[in-house]
Amino acid sequence: MKKIMKKDGILQMNIEISKNKINEIKGIINKMENIKNIDNSWIDKFENLEQDYKKFYKEECESVNIIAIYCDKDNNIYKVDIEKEILNEGTIKEDRLMEIITEKSKYGNQKHRLGTILKYNINLEEDELKVFLTTDTNDTDDNYFKEIRKLTDIKFEDTISLLNDLNALIIILKAKSKIPISITRKNKK
Repeated sequence: MKKIMKKDGILQMNIEISKNKINEIKGIINKMENIKNIDNSWIDKFENLEQDYKKFYKEECESVNIIAIYCDKDNNIYKVDIEKEILNEGTIKEDRLMEIITEKSKYGNQKHRLGTILKYNINLEEDELKVFLTTDTNDTDDNYFKEIRKLTDIKFEDTISLLNDLNALIIILKAKSKIPISITRKNKK
């Protein structure tokens, strides 16, 4: 029940509330306080557990190994050079690829020509990881190797974080033969 009274020029309202209503309001307030005290530790445990499994989720490939394999004129490997390359949005741009090939084409005083470029990109899904890890790698590696036939941007697909260090660009360089060019009348013209 409401009573409105005027005292000293100020309107005052007295509200009479039954004891039942007061007890009902107190009950609601208690329930709200209990909500604040609910044990939320399971959420923290779940988030910590999720952090442990984060390495099994796919993420953008941020870097790859550049593996330069140097072969002599008889195709025998005599040097392997490995460097880490930071990617730009999962990609080696065409101009950077050309720079890498140019840098790698000379080893010691031997010049090399580009033989083959291979991309090794493990882009399997999270649910395929167990099969990948329990299968002979010789059977599954073929799924992740790709020969690069054109010198253009090379995009690396998202990779399970745990396997990211295996992604690579393999550049096979073959030694140029040092055959002396004899000068004859035919090639002088």
